[in-house]
Amino acid sequence: MNNMNNNDLIGKASKQLNISPDKLTKAMGGKSLDKAVNEMSPEQKEMLNKALNDKDYAKKILSSPEAQNLIRQLSGKKNKS
Repeated sequence: MNNMNNNDLIGKASKQLNISPDKLTKAMGGKSLDKAVNEMSPEQKEMLNKALNDKDYAKKILSSPEAQNLIRQLSGKKNKS
């Protein structure tokens, strides 16, 4: 994925999600990023790569209700009621 190492990708993704890299790693079930990415479909890999490299696309994805719910879960915040 664009010659980025695991720590760079975790850091970039955690920054986009506004959570710590440790929380993101724990949310991945302790899997290495390589293993998690290798388990993705080609479409999911393409979406991840695009989101990590295109700020507008990342904002669009992160503003979806599903992403907002996941971000709240990862950050330990309660869901809106």
